[in-house]
Amino acid sequence: MENKVSIETIQEIIEKVLTELVKHDNYLLHKKLKEECINHKLAIHIEKEITRRNIDNFHVDIEYNKNCNAPKYVEINGEQMSIRPDIIVHKRGSNKCNFLAIEAKKTYKSKHDIQKIQALLRRPYKFDFGCLISYLPEKSYIKYSILLFDKEVYEYVSINGIVQKKQAV
Repeated sequence: MENKVSIETIQEIIEKVLTELVKHDNYLLHKKLKEECINHKLAIHIEKEITRRNIDNFHVDIEYNKNCNAPKYVEINGEQMSIRPDIIVHKRGSNKCNFLAIEAKKTYKSKHDIQKIQALLRRPYKFDFGCLISYLPEKSYIKYSILLFDKEVYEYVSINGIVQKKQAV
């Protein structure tokens, strides 16, 4: 799929959905719940926002472990690994329209999560964008990074829906 959406638009979308998550689901962020519970709500906010923006007819799925009809594998450090991205925005049934892959955790991003997202940006999946989200309620902020195929990384810190820091790494 040709990249029709800018990095700025992706940043706006992520910022908006994180703001909505904090506004409507803050309770979930501050309880000792599994991240899948929070990711489910985040996926709902993403679906609403991409629909509001009329960004194609994508599906928003959590823990999606299929590559068409086969298991979803990536190569990390020369090893084939089965994966389930936390949230993906895509058109089901092919790899022609893979839009956004997200790993979202209740801790800081890990090297493995970065490698997983980078692998999803390459063939055969070729996602347009990758995103790493760290829910950090004990720090009172959410940190996120947006990744592009060319390995450019943009990092942001959001406190109560206001971007505090923005840089290309």
